[in-house]
Order: sequence, then C-alpha cells, then structure tokens
Amino acid sequence: MIHELIGGIRLAFYHWKQSISLGLICSVVAVVLSLILSEVLTQVEALHNGNNLRKAEAVVFSSVYPSNEAFFRSDKETLSILSHEIDSGNGYASVIGNVYGDEVDEFVDIFHGIHTIIVIGQEPFRLFPSLGQSCQAPCILRGAQALQAGSVVDFHGMDIPVKGVLPQSVTWFDPYMGEINLDHQQILLLRTEDIDVLTEYEQEELMTRAVFLSPPEETVKKYISSAREHSQHYLIPGTISASQKSNVDELMLRSALYVLALIAFSGLAFCAFWASLRDIITAEIRSFVIRRMCGAQGGRIMVRLLTFIAAAAVVVPLLACGALWCLGPPMDKGAKVMVAAIVLVYSLVALSVWRIVRRTEYVR
Repeated sequence: MIHELIGGIRLAFYHWKQSISLGLICSVVAVVLSLILSEVLTQVEALHNGNNLRKAEAVVFSSVYPSNEAFFRSDKETLSILSHEIDSGNGYASVIGNVYGDEVDEFVDIFHGIHTIIVIGQEPFRLFPSLGQSCQAPCILRGAQALQAGSVVDFHGMDIPVKGVLPQSVTWFDPYMGEINLDHQQILLLRTEDIDVLTEYEQEELMTRAVFLSPPEETVKKYISSAREHSQHYLIPGTISASQKSNVDELMLRSALYVLALIAFSGLAFCAFWASLRDIITAEIRSFVIRRMCGAQGGRIMVRLLTFIAAAAVVVPLLACGALWCLGPPMDKGAKVMVAAIVLVYSLVALSVWRIVRRTEYVR
C-alpha cells in the first residue's frame, strides 16, 4: 500500500504542469468562495438578529447633545425608568465603548485588556439564542478565545465571578454598530441595582443604548422627557421596522446574488477540474490496464489514483482554507464550509475514479 501512495505522488510530479495548474485553480476557487461565504454567513446572522429585534417591536435611541447648554451625563430619574423596564422584562441596555470611561490604565488592570461589554437585562439571551445560556447576574461570560485570566474580577468594588464561556464565533448585535464578534471579548452581566456603581460615562452610554421591547408610547415619551428635563439629553427614538426592513431586503438580495455567483463559479471550476483530471487519467489508463492484466488489484490502482488527485488538487486548497480558518472570525465561517465542500467533492471524484478502475477489469 505504501508503494501505491508513493506511486500516486510520483504521478503528480510526472504531470507537474497539470498538477500545479489544478492546485492553483482549486486554491483560488477555495479562497474566493471562503471569503464570499464568510460575508454571506455574517450578513445572514446580522439579518436574523435584526429581524428578531424588529419582530419584538424594539425601540432604540440616539442622543443629541446641546451645544450651548450645560448637561449632566446621566440622572437617577431616567435611569430609574430604564431599570423598571428592564426588571419588567421589557428591555435591556448595554455599554460598549465607555467601560471605565477614559481610565485606560484601570481598564487594563481590571480586565487584563479584554474588551468588555456591560449588559443589563436577560432579554438579549432570548432574542439572540446564539449567545448560549445566560448566568445569574452579576457574572462574566468570556469569549471562546479570550484571555482566561482569573476567575473573579473586582469591578467598582464588586467581586464578579466568571461563570461561563461564550460559544465559538458568537456575535453581539448592536442596532447601530451591527455585529460585534465576541471571541476575544467578554460580557459583564449586571443587575439593575448595580447601575449606581457605574461611572457617569458608563451610565450615559447605558441611557443611549437602551432598547425597549414593544413599549407603550407613554413610556417612550416619559423616558425622553425625563432625560431632557433632568440631564439635558435629547434622546431620539427609532424603530427597527420600515426603514430597517428595506435594508434587510437589500441585504437579502445581495446575499442571494452572492450565492448564485458562488454556485456558478463552483460549477465552472469543477468542470475545468474534472476535464483536466480525465485527460490525465486517460493518458495513464494504459499503464493501469497493463497492471490489471499482470494481476494488480483494483483497490491498489484506486489508492494510487486518489493519492495523485489529493496531491495535485486537494492538499493545497485544504491548506489555504486551513490558513483562513486559523485567522479566526469572520473568515473561519466560510473556511469551515469550504473544507467540508472539498471533502465532499473529493468523495464524489473517488466514486468516479472507482468506475474507471472497474472498467479496467474487463480489458484483458
């Protein structure tokens, strides 16, 4: 059997021009399709999460700051309204960019440089099932590839335990920022009573990143009025409905075009690959027939042919996809699919090769 494996590799070297051509063609196709698939899968996940918010009739807020008036970064009255909605299961809030405000050194000391998203409320785990299981707040859920440094974090005087690891390649969906990959980040889940320990920067972002789910119009008006009256914040409500739906339809159309182009490109590449492969096998068929007439088993001939195909057209594309896989998200999503596709195509080619080998049994 080892002799047949070596013979297959020698066959690839003998047809080195065709082997290089096949390897390059298959590698380029695999890399291009991996990148396209990664983009499509990322868009699909974003669309799914955005659609969940739209179905929940979510109301989000953007903030406008007065130019000539003094303002406070947050106020207890507005945060009290937010806390009531979260405790009622009608919303959640997050802090993405202002954790510990501008105290960079303290942030690095506490979180070991791991970017942290503060989340208050359990609703995101219901709306975005890909986040996996929640934990009882206060707690920390670390990304699959985040630095696993310490099991307890001292956050504003509170000992926050690390209670779990997020699924691989999971993302956090923000209505304005879109998908945020969490593999190298962590979620700090807090209770509403912990809002008081946050800095003014964190409380400010908490107010503006609030998400209300199917809120009564009076609640939205009360929240906006309170922010304007007590902290001079001008919050502008927005819904993930009509305007977002047009964006969803546009992205769906773009993804569909990507998929159609992917299928067409794959079909053409496979036809070119199979045509070249058949030419090489046809050129070698006489030697295979002679070996069969001399008593060689069909299984050995098949091993030699499959080794040649793997060396010429499978190993290099697999290495290219493996490199993309190792680069991590978002490119690893498409690379995983392409690795499975390459294995599937190789299996189909193996069936065709077996038919060719079977034909040599009748040539005596």
